[in-house]
Amino acid sequence: MKRVALITVCAALCGCSAVANYPIIATVPKAAASPMVTACPAMPQNTSRVGFGASGIQAITAVEQLTGVRAAWALEYPEFGDAFDAATACQYSEIGATPIIQIDPYDTSLASIADGSQDAYLRSYAEAVRAFRAPVILSLGHEMNGNWYPWGWTHARPAMFVAAWRRMVTIFRQQGATNVTWMWTVSLDRPGSTVAVSPAAWWPGAQYVQMVGIDAYFRYPADTWDAVFGTILAQVRALTSDQVLASETGVEQDVNSYSQTMQLFQGVEQNHLAGLVWFNEKASRDWQLQDDPAALAAFKQDAPAYEHATGGSP
Repeated sequence: MKRVALITVCAALCGCSAVANYPIIATVPKAAASPMVTACPAMPQNTSRVGFGASGIQAITAVEQLTGVRAAWALEYPEFGDAFDAATACQYSEIGATPIIQIDPYDTSLASIADGSQDAYLRSYAEAVRAFRAPVILSLGHEMNGNWYPWGWTHARPAMFVAAWRRMVTIFRQQGATNVTWMWTVSLDRPGSTVAVSPAAWWPGAQYVQMVGIDAYFRYPADTWDAVFGTILAQVRALTSDQVLASETGVEQDVNSYSQTMQLFQGVEQNHLAGLVWFNEKASRDWQLQDDPAALAAFKQDAPAYEHATGGSP
């Protein structure tokens, strides 16, 4: 299950106050292994291109009911070392939502992943995912091109991230986990942000990535689609022609949240992204649609038609 804390990043982690503008996932004790699910039932047909980041199946279904939109994706942030939560993943699959599992190595070094020290865990996780059978989207160390996480820019070398990513993908393939789509997830780049100039140094190579996620938010009243997504989307498309998902996004509650929510949908469609995943949580800021009537109104207006648009596919 996703763990979200209402915290502000401090200098002990990154030495930069600007990080407080981003949603932060808290480090918590490892989850106990869930019972093995040998195979999850086939996912029901779902043409939606909208997903949600919310804590568990009840939260996901609640925001579905709030918006009138079925979830195409359900976002989770387990810690590296946690068991694959097949039971929760199956709950998502049963409503037609593909689990997006962002595995984050808070207490595990990239070096230990790259040198094989974590192979037993990776094989076990891969075997559980293979037995699950239903589609799963996996990623390692999301937003690595930012400096707010211990596996990211200024804290770990890009080459080590690439080596760890490649080893993880290789082991999953060796274990026959063919139901996995590998999504490489980066954060936005814009003036004043604490993001590296380009994500290219962290690119694992086309044979190790099948999809790209971009985490980006409308955080200020003057934000536009181009200001938020323009630079990072161009950088990604210079690296790969893989489909791109707005994998974690939302709109700050301000006077422009209605128009910015509309811009978000329009930008995703006009730029032929696979879709968007709204981060419906409270973190460093409150991104919940139920707390922003203007954003919710725009979401309910745009999302239903967008569910069946042709710009991309889940």
